[in-house]
Amino acid sequence: MPSSTMEHEDEWKLPKDVPLPAMLASVKEESYPYTNKKGEPATFTKWVWEFQITDGDYAGLRAWGDTAPKLTNHPDNKVRQWAETLRGSEFELGEGLDTDDLLGLPCIITVENIKEEKKGSPGEFFYKTPVADVFPIDAYQPDEPPF
Repeated sequence: MPSSTMEHEDEWKLPKDVPLPAMLASVKEESYPYTNKKGEPATFTKWVWEFQITDGDYAGLRAWGDTAPKLTNHPDNKVRQWAETLRGSEFELGEGLDTDDLLGLPCIITVENIKEEKKGSPGEFFYKTPVADVFPIDAYQPDEPPF
């Protein structure tokens, strides 16, 4: 006969705004077809960054963040921000990025906690924890939060 014991479980697997030691595990390009406003077929493409938590109570868990699929010098470009943080240096105009060069590099991440209603299922929710920010690994002191 199956049995179980009542345990505490949060809606979110990772806490919001808590510095989490991590490493970049993968970056994948995903594309989704859709129909644009003119009724023409189009494709939406994004990069999905997967980080693995490496230390502490959440070691082994993973978090994902989405970015545009390009590196630019725009101040809000997350690809540039995250890649520069991981590699520890800034990009020059015209310089390329191969995300495979970033795999395994350590960092500190924070996540958001977002409650989103499931489409077509009123009253049912997703509890998402997308990556909010990526910080240099040396910003982390286990006894002192870097923020």
